[in-house]
Amino acid sequence: MFLILGNSCIFSTSGDDHMVKVRITDIPSHGLQIKDELSLTELNNRMNEAEDNDVKFTESPKFAITIKPEVAGAELTGNITAKYIQPCGICLEEVTHEVSEPLSLTLKAKTKRPGIDRPTSSDEWEDGVGIIYFDGEHIDLEEILQETIILKVNPYDSQHKGCPGLAEEATDKDNEKKTTLGDLIKNARVN
Repeated sequence: MFLILGNSCIFSTSGDDHMVKVRITDIPSHGLQIKDELSLTELNNRMNEAEDNDVKFTESPKFAITIKPEVAGAELTGNITAKYIQPCGICLEEVTHEVSEPLSLTLKAKTKRPGIDRPTSSDEWEDGVGIIYFDGEHIDLEEILQETIILKVNPYDSQHKGCPGLAEEATDKDNEKKTTLGDLIKNARVN
């Protein structure tokens, strides 16, 4: 998919790879809206870089973003949604999950990064969360979108409706006699 404005290509996805590339300098003043999908294969390859990965994305993540130009960069807002399967931590049954994450990022040229031309104080770096620096006129958003959705996955997700292990564990705990404050006071007086 290509979005062409005048003689400039400001957004492109290339074939099956779905590389998401935007030319920041050509974004119109009213902004640019993009609705597309990330490559499922590339996302799962990225997820499998970690050892012992048991999470597998089942659908291409869908994203809808708006990019508005700013001085030396742009403001990116939107949302990304994905579905994945992961074994239950208790019964090992494959469980399907859906995640959705809002996006709010500032895209800035590396030339505007603190410390590029002089020493900086720690105060200048304090608000660096949500700022992505890029070289040149283009920024490839695929890696940023992949990281956003991967970091939203809970690696310790162990509860799901109908888990037999969870039901047995809960039943065993319910059958145990609970010690109350009254029991403790009663026991303290006897001894």
